[in-house]
Amino acid sequence: MDFFKRIVLLMLMYTFSAVLLYVASEHAPYLLPVIWFSALLLLLCGIAYLGYHYLYKGRRRS
Repeated sequence: MDFFKRIVLLMLMYTFSAVLLYVASEHAPYLLPVIWFSALLLLLCGIAYLGYHYLYKGRRRS
């Protein structure tokens, strides 16, 4: 159940970040490539975080 709570919290964080990125892109359209590159990095870091905790927490328990 803890894994699902992490996924839900991460999805909430991504939703909030997407709203902030949308607002930023409306005010500064010339920064759009930088904004979407930072969004991609945020997504990759979140996936790595979930993968790390899923793999290493499972190994420590067994």
